[in-house]
Amino acid sequence: VGLTALLLAFVYKALWALFGQVTPGLQAVGLDLIGFNRRRPGFAQRMVRVLVGWLGFFSFGVGVVYPFIDRKGLGWHDYASQSCYGFRPPTA
Repeated sequence: VGLTALLLAFVYKALWALFGQVTPGLQAVGLDLIGFNRRRPGFAQRMVRVLVGWLGFFSFGVGVVYPFIDRKGLGWHDYASQSCYGFRPPTA
């Protein structure tokens, strides 16, 4: 059951990233994925973000704890993909 849940979680996150969208929860609070260059991340950046995020999780949780000790509060997946979540600009 545990392995199936992890696999489903990975596929869920990867599918949203594949189609260039954020999850419904992030959409509900107005967050969007923004590149460090203030542009929308491309496909490769989104996939790197998902993969490194999971690597951080499976490395005994070090990747999950890292944002708490980083000065900017960014994780491995943020630095690897050169992107992070931020509030999307208001639409007119």
